[in-house]
Amino acid sequence: MMTTPALETLLEAFPEARMTMLTSKDGRRLLNGYHPRLDTIWVYNRSGLGPYFAAKDLKRKISAAGFDSAYCFDSSRSIRALLRGVVRNLHTLPDPTTPVHCARHYLDLVEQTLGRPVSTRPVRLPVSAEAIAGVHDELARHGIGEKHYLIGIHPTYSGYSRVFRNRQHIHKMWPAERFAELCRRLQDSNPARPTRIIMDLLPHERQIGERILRQAGNAVTMLTEAPNIERYKALLRRLNLFVTPDTGPMHIAAAMGTEMVTLFSGHDPRDCGPYMDPSKFTILQAEKFPGTRPGIANIEVDAVYQACTGRINGHRPAA
Repeated sequence: MMTTPALETLLEAFPEARMTMLTSKDGRRLLNGYHPRLDTIWVYNRSGLGPYFAAKDLKRKISAAGFDSAYCFDSSRSIRALLRGVVRNLHTLPDPTTPVHCARHYLDLVEQTLGRPVSTRPVRLPVSAEAIAGVHDELARHGIGEKHYLIGIHPTYSGYSRVFRNRQHIHKMWPAERFAELCRRLQDSNPARPTRIIMDLLPHERQIGERILRQAGNAVTMLTEAPNIERYKALLRRLNLFVTPDTGPMHIAAAMGTEMVTLFSGHDPRDCGPYMDPSKFTILQAEKFPGTRPGIANIEVDAVYQACTGRINGHRPAA
């Protein structure tokens, strides 16, 4: 997804070109239908024994395709090795001299190869009209219509279900009781429009959602539709506000242009924050708050509530 500003720039710079993307299964799901000239997406699985058995065949496939140029937006040596020597013009990432967002870093590579300045643009993903209509109908079944100010909360992160949790769990988990308290306080926070709060979680994440429901009561609704990336994009697009830690759904929401309050710890938002109009998001960095709790748990409910109501009432400080 972070390559989309660079992809759009390349598609505009080479209007007759056809483009092939080499990515993961998740990348294919995200970029499916992205642009008619991005008409081929190859999947490469780097986990397990996949690379060992697939790399040679893939290298032959790349060579046989006869690409004129290749842009490698991955710093992995193994990925560069797949392309080196089999593509006429291979463009790889320059070393950043200052902290830079990865999406801007990819644009810098395009700028370098085009030999002219390249303007910054946000990440973007298309949403089908069918998915938008489906989400409208789904929300209507829960009594949520266009009149409602809709807030989404996301209490987990990518890798939450792993048995052996790493430092991410410390940095990206805000306590369930705090999400519940936030929901109770936010349900009456918009004087102009009735407010509804929703969670939409994968099946393995719903355990934490149930904990929040038990404590928040009727202040929040958990959706339970089967996972579908098109539906999820449309749902995030419908939200008026999204509260989330630094994780994948934050970036998808940015691609939808959704306003958000994001909770950060242990990472620099300058290189991994939402890549969108800065007026549309508020970042709360755990390290800037007093306290001794680990990770985003150091951020008090009052701070998140104030950030949310500020955006609800139109007071949107630049991030």
